[in-house]
Amino acid sequence: MSNALAQWLAPALTHAGSVVATGGETARAILIAADIKRLTLFGELATGVVLAEARLGKHTFNVVTKAGGFGNPDTLLTTWHMLHAPAATGTPFNEEASYV
Repeated sequence: MSNALAQWLAPALTHAGSVVATGGETARAILIAADIKRLTLFGELATGVVLAEARLGKHTFNVVTKAGGFGNPDTLLTTWHMLHAPAATGTPFNEEASYV
């Protein structure tokens, strides 16, 4: 299932501002399908929820991974809000937040 999802999603990543993946197997499959070999880690948005940045050619985007079966029922919603909330510079994470 993870590999099929990854193959379907990979071509759209050049248009993504952020990708949120639940479960290490799913995240790994997406990164492999897109031929992404390196992530720049920024830290945790919440316990077990990691924010990183990936590069595809000249396009960079956020990658958020959450351990499967971990967190509260609203963890993904909280993560989404954090990605879209203004950062210290007044811009959303997906526009300018390499300092996070």
